[in-house]
Amino acid sequence: MHKFKKKPVVVEAFQMTKERRWNNLEWPNWLHKAWNKEPSEGALWIDDKCPNREKLVCGTLEGVHHITFGDYIIQGVKGEIYPCKPEIFEMTYAKENSEEEDVKRKAKFEEAVKPLMKFLCENHHPHMEAIVCGNMAKLVEGHQVFKTDQFVVD
Repeated sequence: MHKFKKKPVVVEAFQMTKERRWNNLEWPNWLHKAWNKEPSEGALWIDDKCPNREKLVCGTLEGVHHITFGDYIIQGVKGEIYPCKPEIFEMTYAKENSEEEDVKRKAKFEEAVKPLMKFLCENHHPHMEAIVCGNMAKLVEGHQVFKTDQFVVD
């Protein structure tokens, strides 16, 4: 038996809560579009078996799926939508950083490493490197270095 892992694809997701069910201001555009479609694959509508019209269902490639409060509604890579239980979602997906978050993270990193780089330049020769981890820092002197990406597999 072979094992497989999911390819790293980015999806959009929205967690449906009771409050968000009745107030759709936070809904993403793709969910508004699904809501405005006729009940079918890729649509979101009120469960006609729910007397208080509170529960929602969505049409997926596999049929109609019920959405419970707390479920994530995911828009897949082909624009399809489907629900996912929170515990499965949290085991399967990680939040993707926005470009703004990436710029901020890069700036914080640069701010943190510049003093170390200055220290190395002022106190050691150019062949010294610092390796820093969460619980350790060490200085390394590179006598012989060979670098290649020939064997790196993404």
